[in-house]
Amino acid sequence: MNKCGIVKDLLPLYADDVCSIESKKLVTEHLAECDECCKELESYQLDVITGNAMEKDAVKKFRKKTERRVAVKVISLILAVCVGVFGVVNIYWYFGFRKPIEDLNGLANDYMFAANDNIPTIDIILGENNPYGIDTEKYEDLKFNGQIATYLQNNAYFEAAIRDKKPYKKEVVYNGAESLQQVSMRIRLSKNDKGEYRYLVDFEPLIDDELDDIYFCIDEDMNLILQNPDKNAKETYKSWIYMGEAEAIEYVKQKTEAHNKIRQEIYEEVYEDLRVMMIVLHEGFGIGNVKS
Repeated sequence: MNKCGIVKDLLPLYADDVCSIESKKLVTEHLAECDECCKELESYQLDVITGNAMEKDAVKKFRKKTERRVAVKVISLILAVCVGVFGVVNIYWYFGFRKPIEDLNGLANDYMFAANDNIPTIDIILGENNPYGIDTEKYEDLKFNGQIATYLQNNAYFEAAIRDKKPYKKEVVYNGAESLQQVSMRIRLSKNDKGEYRYLVDFEPLIDDELDDIYFCIDEDMNLILQNPDKNAKETYKSWIYMGEAEAIEYVKQKTEAHNKIRQEIYEEVYEDLRVMMIVLHEGFGIGNVKS
């Protein structure tokens, strides 16, 4: 009986240690006597080792290619998202903050150029027979100015101001001394982070011991907007925290109430001139709702 043929058939099972106990015993005894079958086993084992190595190498190469492709896709996706976010932010900033003020400045320039023949700007905006009964000569020094928002900032504003020939005179006590200040009133229009217009009425140069910079806010219907004493106290008392929390809150509350009283008085004092400015802003620039 030719055992070599039987053993060679069993060598793969023997090498992988999956043959029966009887077969394993038979192969082991035969290998002890047969050099040819030993060489056959060694050759088979070498093929297995080489094949495994090649297989592992192929798997590694495939894995690297896959990882590289995934990395490229992930990076591309991240770049696409970044570009998209960048684009959305720029579009939102441009149309939300820069362009509205640019458009207002463009209108202001049109009126200024049209007034080069010494016709007051207010006459051009309202017309010589304006329906509001406004004395255009009295307000001929109503000027317009604007600042366009710097890149990705919302610091744009547009303002109308009564200057030069129409100053307000205000007796104030500053640093203990009485003085009569020549001031100009202006309405500064800006946009907040919500995209809403904000009308800030301030006066320059007018300072007061009670309220360092004289200003107040109005809405698009020219209603006065005052600070809420309790809310303002809770939000800003920490700047006076050395007093103690309760004392600081009460101090800020009283200060806010005093400032509100001053703002109310100034608002009533300049109401008619403020109304004229708001009418002109509405007629010429489409700002606010004041028509009459």
